Amino acid sequence: VEGRVRLVAPEVNRTTRLGRVRVALSSAEGLSIGAFARGSVEIASANGVTVPLSAVQFETNGATVQVVASDRIETKTVQVGLKADGFVQIVSGLSVGTQVVARAGTFVRDGDKVTPVDAAQGARS
Repeated sequence: VEGRVRLVAPEVNRTTRLGRVRVALSSAEGLSIGAFARGSVEIASANGVTVPLSAVQFETNGATVQVVASDRIETKTVQVGLKADGFVQIVSGLSVGTQVVARAGTFVRDGDKVTPVDAAQGARS
């Protein structure tokens, strides 16, 4: 059912993180007075490069991602954007198709030789 937001409550409950919104419905077929509904609010959206949140290391001097270039590890500084559902948008520092280390950490360092495995293949093995 399509609707239009007509009133937003001025506060959100700190405990439940829920708020009230009044919506004017364009059609009321199949709905009865007093019915309740659930919805979600999209605050922002963007298209671009995303990586698993676990691939990003957040440090005092910025965020970094370990990438695979010519079967060797390189650490690249990146600028992050939106975060949702375990993924983070990379605003700058990576291009589409770049292979990244899915779980960044202390296991590999710059210059280490690796054999890249596609995440889809690794999940089946």
